[in-house]
Amino acid sequence: MPSALDMNVAEPKPQISLRERKFAKTKLALLQAALKRLQTKSMSDVTVKELCEDVQVSEATFFNYFPKKDDLLHYFIQIWTLEVLYSAREATGPEGGLAFVEHVFDFTGRKLADHPRLMLEIISHMALDPPPSRCEAGSRMLSLAERMQALPDCRDVECMQQLKLPDLFHPPLERAVQRGELPASVDVEAAVFGLLSIFFGVPLLLGCREPKRIPAMYQQQLKLLWAGLRAT
Repeated sequence: MPSALDMNVAEPKPQISLRERKFAKTKLALLQAALKRLQTKSMSDVTVKELCEDVQVSEATFFNYFPKKDDLLHYFIQIWTLEVLYSAREATGPEGGLAFVEHVFDFTGRKLADHPRLMLEIISHMALDPPPSRCEAGSRMLSLAERMQALPDCRDVECMQQLKLPDLFHPPLERAVQRGELPASVDVEAAVFGLLSIFFGVPLLLGCREPKRIPAMYQQQLKLLWAGLRAT
């Protein structure tokens, strides 16, 4: 049986090399520079040169991180998935149902209110460059150093799995059905499709015109979806 002293000893943190930490820090800095530029211009107008000037690296270095400029958008999606998953788990617990989904939309809505062009760029990127054609470097999994750099306060970041957007919604919807938050007759696949329509549709319609309305509109549309599913 472990002693009290043994039980109080924290688990050792994974060892990350200085090279890996620098790589992750620079890659995330390039992403932040792109997000800042996207507040005033489109991705097509953002140049690799100005991003490199912001982060103080060479253009050759940039292409070591991102073989294509648009890979920054895919990288943002990877980071966002971890951030929103962690935030929702902290707010509602790992077994949250509809509250988990609502938090995902609230988290995303607040981010889009500050970066209104972002979703439009992501939708355009996904339409023109679907996943099968993305380069291997742009679609690789995040390293542990990148996850730790992106989520420095997350206690179990090394255990977190990257999820695709539909996979983020499936489990909480299934839990909502099991708990009676939604009727047992609900078609979860159809519900996920409805959530995706809201997720992309609200920013597409409000876009840069009324970005501050995105969080409230997200929640309004979710209420309508829940009501429709319960009435089916």
